[in-house]
Amino acid sequence: MKQKIEAFIKKHSLLQKGDHVVAAVSGGADSMALLYVLSELADSLQISVSAAHADHGLRPDEAAAEKEMVEAFCASRSLSFYTETLPVKEYLSAQGKGVQEQARLLRYQFLEKVMKQCGANVLATGHHGDDQIETMLLRLTSGRALWEEVGVSASRNQEAGRIIRPMLEVSKESIYAYCEQHSIPFKEDKSNNSNAYARNRIRHHALPAVLHENKEAREHFQTLNEWVSTERLFIKEAAEKEARGLILHQNEHSLTFSISGWKALHLALQRRVIPLLLTYLCKNQHTAVSTIHIEQLLSLLYKPASSFVVNWGGGVLVKRTYDTCTFYLQDSTEAPLVQTEAPKLLEVPGSVSFNEWTITAGRYDGTVDPERSDVFCVAESELRLPVLVRSRKQGEKLHIAGMTGRKKLNRLFIDEKVPKEQRDSWPVVAAFDETILWVPMLAKTKRFQRTPVEHSTILFKCQKN
Repeated sequence: MKQKIEAFIKKHSLLQKGDHVVAAVSGGADSMALLYVLSELADSLQISVSAAHADHGLRPDEAAAEKEMVEAFCASRSLSFYTETLPVKEYLSAQGKGVQEQARLLRYQFLEKVMKQCGANVLATGHHGDDQIETMLLRLTSGRALWEEVGVSASRNQEAGRIIRPMLEVSKESIYAYCEQHSIPFKEDKSNNSNAYARNRIRHHALPAVLHENKEAREHFQTLNEWVSTERLFIKEAAEKEARGLILHQNEHSLTFSISGWKALHLALQRRVIPLLLTYLCKNQHTAVSTIHIEQLLSLLYKPASSFVVNWGGGVLVKRTYDTCTFYLQDSTEAPLVQTEAPKLLEVPGSVSFNEWTITAGRYDGTVDPERSDVFCVAESELRLPVLVRSRKQGEKLHIAGMTGRKKLNRLFIDEKVPKEQRDSWPVVAAFDETILWVPMLAKTKRFQRTPVEHSTILFKCQKN
């Protein structure tokens, strides 16, 4: 077994010359075997080894014996030993977490403290091949594997240094045999026999069935985890590269992205881009968005409907308008609308700001193409100045240049695919008698369409801020 662990360490470059390793030792067979093997490999790998033992304060009688056993074993092999009793019970009521979750949290805080105390840069844990299968089955069953790692990684970085798991290709059976062969003491935690915990139920029922089918399953699960982790990293990097290019608008309250741009991506990237865009908006805020929400949005975005609003809960609202989809951060079920302003008088020359727009008026000098959608020309003699810049009115119509008859302004917004939430704030330039002259970027009225003449023609221009 020692040779197998050493080969795994070298294959994954888990340890380097000069590393100081703290072994997390509970007193069970797994961690005691790990500590023994690391101490045996210390000289050949040129590393230092220490041991850290956490007493969770949940089994006072058994814990005392475990602590004495680990401490005596460390003394017999001249290994530094660190221990502490953790206040798991005291934290349970205050933090509202489960026993195992709270115990794990406090345990890793203790282990990081030990690493800093003794100057170690590596933490080693006794996770083995059977643990890997159990973890992968648990995460696949619960659905967590879709977003989290599928299994346990051979190494990962943390604040105090690296965490390594050198025994992921070793079976529990071989660990027991190794402990017996080398007279390594250990004590069994009686809670491992209880079916009250999901992991134990997987261990007692599912794991034996898997290993009965194929004794090489541990290696296959480990390889699967490594392959999936590598592929997911590739997909994540590709998704991050694409996601930024899809964003059309973003502020602290909302993020809008292009649906056509999103549809052009591979399905694997489409799924990953959606939660990624949410993280850009939410930053450090937690959202309860799950795979159910992602699949729902995929289905809705591929339907021909031009718009929809979906409340995902947790402060996230999703709204589609034609070719854009917007995530809103808010508590209400209504998307925030732009506040419309009161009508404003526009002198010539002059300029006014209206919601998100700036409208200017001046003399036409012949340098601007009058056909551009962001400009409008009208003979000065045709107008009574000043003109008005205002919002749309219910039911109003206009004569559009190039068309016969009149068209409803609301129909114009629909045909031009202006989002509903922008229609009330869109500027309308009107004559003093309220006749519509120009709907910037969308339509010019037929009545005032003339060939512009320098110095006797007024030029209106618009710009979105």
